[in-house]
Amino acid sequence: MIFLNFIFQVLNFFVLITVFYYAIQRLIIPAVVKMIELYDIFIQSLKHDRQEVIADYQVILKEIDTQEQQFELMQDKFLAWEKKCQQDRSQRLAEQKKIEQSLQDRFIIRSQVIMNELAIKEQLPYILAQVTEQLQLKYQAAEFQKKYTQDLIDGMKEQL
Repeated sequence: MIFLNFIFQVLNFFVLITVFYYAIQRLIIPAVVKMIELYDIFIQSLKHDRQEVIADYQVILKEIDTQEQQFELMQDKFLAWEKKCQQDRSQRLAEQKKIEQSLQDRFIIRSQVIMNELAIKEQLPYILAQVTEQLQLKYQAAEFQKKYTQDLIDGMKEQL
């Protein structure tokens, strides 16, 4: 019976080895191969995704560079516009000061003209009366009429 036990144990051992061999051959090895294939596919997918991310990153960098160039261009345009506005403003202020000065000068001249006209209106009758009196006293005769007129004109010129 020991011999039979031994044979059954050997047979049992071979059956177990056959079952393990069959399980390894039919189940475990294909599963491991399948996992390795899936792992390779996963790695390839990651590499492909990495390439896509790198390409997207480069596109984004180009867009950023383009936007920075556009921003710098717009900033340069803005600075030029701002400088032009400041020049226009200073020119307008200078023109406005020039106009105000012209108006002030015109007002002063007009005031002087009005004052001269008022002075002439106020003093002319008095001057004429004085000159007329003096000349009438001096030239009462008819023959001096011509000289009277001339002296009247000369006297008015001297007084003004």
